[in-house]
Amino acid sequence: MKGWLIFYAFALLVTSGRAQSRGLIDSLCTAYNRMDVLNGVVLVADKGSVIYNKAFGKANFEWDINNTTDTRFKIASISKPFTAVIILQLCQEGKIKLDGKVNDYITGYPNGDKITILQLLTHTSGIIDTRDIKGFDETFGMQHLTHSQLIDVFKDSALVFMPGSKFYYSSFNYNLLAFIIEKITGKNFKDVLKERIFSVAGMAHTATLEDNAVNNRYAYGYERNYSDIKPAHYFDASGTVGSGSIVTTAGDLVLFFTALKTNKLLNETFTKMFFTPQGVDDNNVKTGFTSWYYSLHLNGNDSTGVAYYAGGHFGVNALVYDCYEKNKMVIILLNVKTPRMFEVADNVLNILYSQKFEWPKDAYVRLLAKDIKEYGVNNAVQKFKARKIKYGDAYTFKPRDLNRLGYYFISDNDAATAVEIFKLNLQYFPNEGDFYDSLGEGYVLLGDKKNAAINLKKAIELNPSNRHAKELLNSIQ
Repeated sequence: MKGWLIFYAFALLVTSGRAQSRGLIDSLCTAYNRMDVLNGVVLVADKGSVIYNKAFGKANFEWDINNTTDTRFKIASISKPFTAVIILQLCQEGKIKLDGKVNDYITGYPNGDKITILQLLTHTSGIIDTRDIKGFDETFGMQHLTHSQLIDVFKDSALVFMPGSKFYYSSFNYNLLAFIIEKITGKNFKDVLKERIFSVAGMAHTATLEDNAVNNRYAYGYERNYSDIKPAHYFDASGTVGSGSIVTTAGDLVLFFTALKTNKLLNETFTKMFFTPQGVDDNNVKTGFTSWYYSLHLNGNDSTGVAYYAGGHFGVNALVYDCYEKNKMVIILLNVKTPRMFEVADNVLNILYSQKFEWPKDAYVRLLAKDIKEYGVNNAVQKFKARKIKYGDAYTFKPRDLNRLGYYFISDNDAATAVEIFKLNLQYFPNEGDFYDSLGEGYVLLGDKKNAAINLKKAIELNPSNRHAKELLNSIQ
């Protein structure tokens, strides 16, 4: 009886602790959503049990469709671990060897006698990336290519380094692995994914971008620029095969990792290999099969290993924190890109482990941009000043925040608004030569040569090497 009481008390403690964590996580995520940082889904799992799963914002802004926990998101490069699992399955079946060469599976591939399957998996092959091909996104990225045509785009390019000598992240590694999988299985890669992973793991809400049914409960990608939001740049799904083609839910991702950890997708030997670091990147951070590893320090001398998987593409952010030693997970899937994704995840993870976390701060410049749209620039500037006096450091304010906002309005052909923002900026940073340069440029665009010259001369006075200000000044004299 005493033992049962102890167990019951422990269970109440765990339940209470989870409820408290859940409440804090929800308050944190709600705050980020109000700041236009979080548009998507956040899921937290503890020992395979989902303790928090909530959707924020819109799946489609044009049609005013909300995100839900069943909404499917592009996960970009988090698709790569799926490809890695299939390669390891084929190794397990004796159909492929990790030390086998590319030419063992694709006849005549340039440098294929030097590159191993393991080097493709670990980004140590020396194969170039899309970023190395000038204008890739505007050319090949918008074309529908067969898998063979996609390989032709990069196969004849020189290697960045001798295979196996360095780490160099390249999505082409995984496009090539998918092509090899098709060669070995004789099946389309999307069908191999369904057969070998989605069905086995019970991922009923997962598909690929090649699937015609993908539009069902689908989150469209967007880019946010201050208060404005627009559809993300188009890219063709054919360029993502093996490297970024999966569309899924946060809940299905939990099923994937659970199936992996319970040896449903791989045997014990290959499962262990999947979760073991294989090398280091240029920053000496441990890496695996498109995963990175670090140690999270907890209270006292305690710590836990964390593997993270990240994806980003046009209008897409995705992140998985897998605390594989303590079996906890944080998953964030977003369909509006944000530079603060890791900040959100770090804070959620710290709450999960009862660590100190940073309560998010909104930015004065975001509120100003919003107020300009609603009240006009003059009223918005007055609200900015009043808010700054009242709240001080409660919001973030960096020297170049207002300058960037001004140039945003210049790009939108609204130099008059930009000038008012640049003038406001100089009230707070009166000794910054670059900011006089910006104000001078704004006046040039308005045709006000007198005020343009005054500010450009001041910019040159503060920074005699300011070539941009000198050229602008010469152009109006």
